[in-house]
Amino acid sequence: MGRVVPKEIANIMQKKHEINGVIFNLNTSIDYVQRKNKAYEINLKNKKKFTVDMIIVGIGAIPNTKIFDNTDLKIDNGIITNEYCQTSIRNIYAAGDVSNFYHPLYKTNIRLESWKHAQNHGINAGKNIVNKRTIYEDIPWMWSDQYDLNLQLTGMCSNYETLVKRGVDEFEGVVYFFIKNRKIIGACGVGIKGKIGKDVRIAGKLAEKKITVTKEILSNSLQKLNKLY
Repeated sequence: MGRVVPKEIANIMQKKHEINGVIFNLNTSIDYVQRKNKAYEINLKNKKKFTVDMIIVGIGAIPNTKIFDNTDLKIDNGIITNEYCQTSIRNIYAAGDVSNFYHPLYKTNIRLESWKHAQNHGINAGKNIVNKRTIYEDIPWMWSDQYDLNLQLTGMCSNYETLVKRGVDEFEGVVYFFIKNRKIIGACGVGIKGKIGKDVRIAGKLAEKKITVTKEILSNSLQKLNKLY
């Protein structure tokens, strides 16, 4: 989670997994794997060994653009598109995980991997294909349920100036707001299901509307955020 989630929230999630019997081996890597009958022995470079029934490899995703290598499409971590889902070739559009699109709010290109983005980006591309010229400026949003905890993230949680915490722990619900130029550019929270969804959703609205905020209001759980817009 280190790429996009505050360390404090990542620690809450790790602790929850450990309580439920998950073992983490950080700052090491696999040295080699041996087949042992119907099981596997995992040998780590930190000299630890594990015998397991199954190996699941989660190493991220890379956009598959090789089919376009000999074309005029601009490729850089995906197919480059503008805010209308247009590629560098006239009348060719791209959307979803494979598109590295320009976001007018963040004034940079972004490539996202989430079902909501793929759905809405595809809808936007369809509108522009039929000449309903529409800018794609949705605020990124994703979620993950792990045990009884719900994690949600909206916006961009990088290139920020100030980090503001709201809430004490996962039982109350804790949300971190990423602030730049006194405006929210992203938020990430975790809590028992139902605790943080509203605040994260409102944070996305505040980011979209570019509303100026203060640390005092954001950090005070007694202050309702919907009064800010």
